[in-house]
Amino acid sequence: MDEWRFLPAAEISDDPEVARLWAEVLSAAELGTGSIMEALAEEEWQERRRRLLDRLKPSDSPLLWTVARDESTWLRVQLEEYYHNSFHLISPDERERLVGLLSRLCATSPTIDGYERLAEWHFIGGHREEAAEAYLSARRIAGGEWYWRFFPGHVVDGATEELLYLVGDREARLRAYPPEVAEVLGHRLRNLEADPDTESHLLERAVRRRDLPTDAYERAARRWSANERIYPPFPGSEKDRSVTSAWALLRVGKDQEALDRLVASEAWRRSPDLAAPLDVEVDSQIEKWNRDMVKALTEMRDSDFAKARLDLLSVMAMAEFRLGRLREARARLDLARRHRDFLVQIDSRMRETRPSSPRDDAIEIESFLEAERLIGPPELPDDPFAPE
Repeated sequence: MDEWRFLPAAEISDDPEVARLWAEVLSAAELGTGSIMEALAEEEWQERRRRLLDRLKPSDSPLLWTVARDESTWLRVQLEEYYHNSFHLISPDERERLVGLLSRLCATSPTIDGYERLAEWHFIGGHREEAAEAYLSARRIAGGEWYWRFFPGHVVDGATEELLYLVGDREARLRAYPPEVAEVLGHRLRNLEADPDTESHLLERAVRRRDLPTDAYERAARRWSANERIYPPFPGSEKDRSVTSAWALLRVGKDQEALDRLVASEAWRRSPDLAAPLDVEVDSQIEKWNRDMVKALTEMRDSDFAKARLDLLSVMAMAEFRLGRLREARARLDLARRHRDFLVQIDSRMRETRPSSPRDDAIEIESFLEAERLIGPPELPDDPFAPE
């Protein structure tokens, strides 16, 4: 239990059997041997709920009647344990059970949130038509087109969504999908331009791909420039904006512009105005937190800085190489390699405690790998013992 809640005496029946049944129905558990809470099976819970309804009097508190009449409490209690787990920690068998519970909950107590959760889990399980149907049900409850401006879900993977948004005749491509999927995709794609935050995430992924046609990169660059004019970056986001802009410029062959943008960003990252507050923040926590916490905070800061530098240096190295500056490109790539090695060490230490956690530096690592493929591995020093 996360917290204690005290109810007014007037809200609780003076019948001890009613109070016990109410607590068991509300928690879907009973007090077992050794005062340990034991979960109730669904049949047991239904039997307690019926007994509670039979014992309640018309004069009893609405609080008691509300709990007794709610047929979905047991389902909500079962789902609660899943809501606190990450997607990657739940096995396929558990996912199937979770989808079954959510489907039953939506049937008895339909809500926008319930259908959106159901759609997410259908999509994770590879059932995009079922996911689309759940999103359409959520929209019907919402009761307006405004829903498509805010719903966060997907019915296709990110790579497919990027293709649909940036490449060719969108309407013709949508006709290849089942009707429910096409309807959800159509609403989502039409509203992307009105949602700069979601569109920016899509563009950030798209410009890092190497398999899109030139006109798709040109459209991504135009949309990114439009977003920057209409929605200027907030303080602290300039690094991410400049690297994504450089990727877009690099993809359409504007190598010098990409390099100029990154050089300006690198100067910003090194400015005293940025570094000083961070050091003060870390120093101020030393008096409040123990040494381990300060170490974790410092490591997190170093990891974020390494990711930012790895991304920036990798793109700069590619721009230098394509401009014919091989020496500068290799120097930047060597520096990026040091940040890559640091991130690998951080990831190894994290996996000692959380082995199934996904990497949170995959995008930056991919930037480095693309730069290394373009420029080549580090040159080996001459062997002094090699025969002449």
